[in-house]
Amino acid sequence: RRSSDLIRGNNAFMIIVKSNPSFCEERQYIFDLVFSEIWNVDYKVVYEERCDICIELGDKQLIIEDIFFQQKKKYFLKEESLPKQPLKHWEIGMDNLKKCVVNPVLPIIYGTTLNNNDYMREEDGVIHISIDIFGSAFFMLTRYEECVKSIRDAHDRFSAKNSLAYQESFLNRPIINEYLEILWWSMRRLDPELKRKQHRFQIIPTHDVDKPYFLALRSKFGMVKFLFGSFIHGKKIKTFIQNVKYLYNIKKKGLAGDIYNTFDLIMNISERNGVKSHFYFMTSLDRSIRDGNYDISRHEIIAIIKKILKRGHKIGIHPSYESYLDNKIISQDCNLLKAVLKSNDLEQYNIGGRQHYLRWKAPYTWRYYEEAGLLYDTSLSYADHIGFRCGFCYEYSPYDLLERRKLDLKEYPLIIMECSGLDHKYMNLSREEMLAKALKLKHYCKKYNGNFVILWHNTFFVDAKDVDLYIKIIEN
Repeated sequence: RRSSDLIRGNNAFMIIVKSNPSFCEERQYIFDLVFSEIWNVDYKVVYEERCDICIELGDKQLIIEDIFFQQKKKYFLKEESLPKQPLKHWEIGMDNLKKCVVNPVLPIIYGTTLNNNDYMREEDGVIHISIDIFGSAFFMLTRYEECVKSIRDAHDRFSAKNSLAYQESFLNRPIINEYLEILWWSMRRLDPELKRKQHRFQIIPTHDVDKPYFLALRSKFGMVKFLFGSFIHGKKIKTFIQNVKYLYNIKKKGLAGDIYNTFDLIMNISERNGVKSHFYFMTSLDRSIRDGNYDISRHEIIAIIKKILKRGHKIGIHPSYESYLDNKIISQDCNLLKAVLKSNDLEQYNIGGRQHYLRWKAPYTWRYYEEAGLLYDTSLSYADHIGFRCGFCYEYSPYDLLERRKLDLKEYPLIIMECSGLDHKYMNLSREEMLAKALKLKHYCKKYNGNFVILWHNTFFVDAKDVDLYIKIIEN
């Protein structure tokens, strides 16, 4: 194949991208993603034997380093193909170029210095960038390293601490947005008339509904058993008294008195800030002790879903703990949610989801979401650390590294999960530290008009201090 099909955009002429034909499927994916999906510009790829990538804009050229896709095929998905550590850094000196990044000291995932000991040079109408922008973007967005490195935590999750981003201290920055902004700045320098799609900053609050109620759905015997069990096992009179108060509130107020029934509070906060909340419900009854184990078809749960949809908020699926490597379970969970919606005359077409415990594995979980007919996933943050797992704050089409194809769904990278920052097992931040870090990540998303996706479980709206922290983070 010598060239791609023409992709329609909004510029006066077609951009020509000249590239080596090696890893043609992977190159076509990342070129389409950048030029068409993210920027919506006219472009055409011409494959020819060369050791760099040349972007032609009329009679001007932009030369980009090409390292990742020049590797030998026998090293693909092998440790030999991973970036060499420690990474080098580019100390950006040009003021206008500094505006493209969140910090002028930029880690280089794949790249080499030019003969001027810099990573950019301009001469005779030609700009040279010695960062492998497309290879680095492919590496981060496909979660390539997670298919190479085998080490996992106790829940079979790829840990932040094993990631390049954490080890090289760029987990807190959307590095692929930075790379692409440098690329766009360079293209505009050669042709100031270039135009691209304008993105819009969005705050997307999401809420995994592991437990819609604390005690209200238990039988009377179950309530009494829980009450005395918590005292016997915990041996804390304070906990016993607190649980008695919880039961009294339920007896007095009904479902509204349950401490985990925080859905109205959540929606009120979202509506005051002009955003829509997304609630992800479980359907995995009696499958695992780690699941929520509530019946999605109970009238109490249906009442919550009806209220959410009536107020214009969104729902989705929260597949069970065991689902991440099982396409049948993901499809079963998804189909049950759809069946419940249909049987209650409830409609929502853009159903997506997030994995329970953030148990996710590339590329399988993505593939199984596509097979289940889900339109998006938003699982990609690390359980043990907040930040940019994909190095990116836009939604994007994923790529299946094993089947070597673009998938028919979108990934909305998750930036913050509350327990990743606050839990003593993970970052163990104070609320003040969590607020400072969260606002910085939010600021970076806003800089690139990206998506600030935050997960705050409905069970984290019990303590007034946690509620206050959440409000300060999402204030629009």
